[in-house]
Amino acid sequence: LPPETHFVDRHREQLIQRVTLVEGVLDKLLGDVLDSEQYLTITAERTNPMKMRKLYEFMLSWNRYCKDQLYEALKDKCKFLVEDLEGE
Repeated sequence: LPPETHFVDRHREQLIQRVTLVEGVLDKLLGDVLDSEQYLTITAERTNPMKMRKLYEFMLSWNRYCKDQLYEALKDKCKFLVEDLEGE
């Protein structure tokens, strides 16, 4: 992928597999990037990877601002994971 590819696109597979605090991330996005219906759809999924996959489905229609909000939420809730991925 080109280096200008957004962090959340570049690390899609790793984020789907490794984000454990999905609800905390979703809470930060609720109201700004996600509406309550999308939030409930995602949280209804059984496992964290399934929740992250569903979030990525909604992301297909997102612009850079929305992806930036997700990145900031990940930095806040999953600091060490983000640092690990940025170090790759």
